[in-house]
Amino acid sequence: METSEIILFQLGGIRFAAKTGANSFIGSSMGFMCSLPITPKNKANKLRVLKKSANDSLYVVEFAHVEGSNVTYISKHEDVCERKLQKLFTEQTGLHI
Repeated sequence: METSEIILFQLGGIRFAAKTGANSFIGSSMGFMCSLPITPKNKANKLRVLKKSANDSLYVVEFAHVEGSNVTYISKHEDVCERKLQKLFTEQTGLHI
């Protein structure tokens, strides 16, 4: 499996998309990005999860609001392990997986 598929699986797979409204998935060899719905509690409309390095099992997780060419970073989290991805996502967005 590619890194992006592994990250999506760790976030909850199809259940992640169905329960959160995440869409427009983009994957690469080092990570994963998707669009998120904006809600009163969630101001981020983009989620990006990247491996710190090719041989590392830790991630950098970024939540951002993108409008046209303007990018506002809501939060960035370093050294996130796979078992904390879902909890961090819910804490940052209020969207439950």
